[in-house]
Amino acid sequence: GPQNTVTGDTLCSKNHPVILERMVFPEPVMSVAIEPQTQSERKKMEEAIQSLMKEDPTFKMRKNEETGETLISGMGELHLEILTKRIVEEFNVKARVGKPQVAYKQTVRESAEISYEYNRVVGLQRHKGRVRLWIEPSSKISDVVVDNRTEIGKINSAFVASVNDGVNFAIEGGIGYGFPFVGMKVIFAAEEVDVDGTELGYYSAAVEGMRKGVLEAKLRVLEPKMRLEVHTPQEFVGEVLSDLGTRAATIEEIETIDDLKIVRGTVAVSKMFGYATLLRSITQGKGAFTMEPTGYVPVPEEVAESLGLFRIGVQP
Repeated sequence: GPQNTVTGDTLCSKNHPVILERMVFPEPVMSVAIEPQTQSERKKMEEAIQSLMKEDPTFKMRKNEETGETLISGMGELHLEILTKRIVEEFNVKARVGKPQVAYKQTVRESAEISYEYNRVVGLQRHKGRVRLWIEPSSKISDVVVDNRTEIGKINSAFVASVNDGVNFAIEGGIGYGFPFVGMKVIFAAEEVDVDGTELGYYSAAVEGMRKGVLEAKLRVLEPKMRLEVHTPQEFVGEVLSDLGTRAATIEEIETIDDLKIVRGTVAVSKMFGYATLLRSITQGKGAFTMEPTGYVPVPEEVAESLGLFRIGVQP
């Protein structure tokens, strides 16, 4: 089949071109770390992940720049279990898989304006760069909008590209708590330095300026909120509701269809680890549930503390 076709592409005749509206897929809500058992397996593992990402737009991969970990993300425990099993068995990759973790995001609460100049000797050469950054929260929890306001023709285009790369590195989780940013707008302008301006200098100015800027704009950690629907026989509904209460779920509706109860509500994804096994246990295998992302909610302070986030010197 076509090697460069992915889910969401439109296939049509060259003589009668048509583009169907692209599907919008939710962001992953859960991640696991995956590492090859040997370095010789790394290329094979990355090729397997790339192949699966082409098939499944809700499957994502990213690398933690600080730890070097490869993180794969999906829509839940079962989704990731199936994908990792395919990587190991279908693609014959010898890999170690970590425990599932919530796919946290980070954002800012307030606006900040930062001017930052990088000036450092690296490898016997002085590197300089200067940027001005405007950071502000967005009303929509979506991807970060980046806007270049550098005066055209005033700064070397390679320096502007380096600033853009530095800003995007920060947005992808290179600063703050280490999670990707959402719900934020970043405007940048590369500014002139007297001498010794370099691509490294401008890249570093952008990263360090973003690091300082998001702290001033007051970082906040977010976790996915899920819309939940549980189907259970009437006789087990009490136990199901009691368990959901311990998970801090918000129950919005309970519908009755014959002897079946349908419980609908919302819950933080971090509260739902192991729920499939527990639901089968308390309903004697007769219960079922579905979840879908419905947005993000701020992580409570005690949860941030339990994640060890305070140790990196920022406050939620």
